[in-house]
Amino acid sequence: MKTLKNKWNQIKNMATSALMVSALVFGITAAPANAAAKIKEAEYEGKGKVEIDFFSKVEYKNLKVTAKDQSGKNVKVKIEDADDDDLTFKLKSFKSGSTYTYKISGIRKKGESKYGTIKGSIKIPKSGGSVPVEKVEYDAKDREVSFEFETKIEYKNLKVTISDGKKNYVTSIDDDDDEDFLKDEVEVKVKKLKKGVMYHYTISGIKKAGDKKFTSISGNFQI
Repeated sequence: MKTLKNKWNQIKNMATSALMVSALVFGITAAPANAAAKIKEAEYEGKGKVEIDFFSKVEYKNLKVTAKDQSGKNVKVKIEDADDDDLTFKLKSFKSGSTYTYKISGIRKKGESKYGTIKGSIKIPKSGGSVPVEKVEYDAKDREVSFEFETKIEYKNLKVTISDGKKNYVTSIDDDDDEDFLKDEVEVKVKKLKKGVMYHYTISGIKKAGDKKFTSISGNFQI
């Protein structure tokens, strides 16, 4: 009798252990996925245009984008393009050097059941001087910063600095386009820049195409 009872207890213990393992595995596989769409990068394209890249494919329903300035005042927005991996909208009015918050509603991660809302912010680069900067872009892979201008430019003895207030991050200036003297951008190689840090730049030896005097311009940007 004791032998039969011991065997029965062993069988029950084995069955209980199997059920616990099954429950654990089921719990892991049944855990709900993160349904929210997430912003990978927000990039200012110039002239009020903002491009949003997402980490995954997305879907829309009754898509709407709203924006506010730093004082909380609503800014009119026009949606220019909405693909399954990015979204482009344009601020109808904006000021350089200002930060705008935006809200995208009617969006979901592809395959999920519910549409929701995601939020973000974008900083419009600020520049001072006679040559207007349209866009500042950082390529993290190539460690390169490009300054795009609203007009054709000329330069002589060009010098560029990018600083966080402690050191200059510029390592070299891309100046291999001697034949095409008129350009609309300046590219520089830099040390690694950090996300969320405000950088101050100065570009000297530059002027609008056709102007007589070379000058200096400066401003701020954040990646």
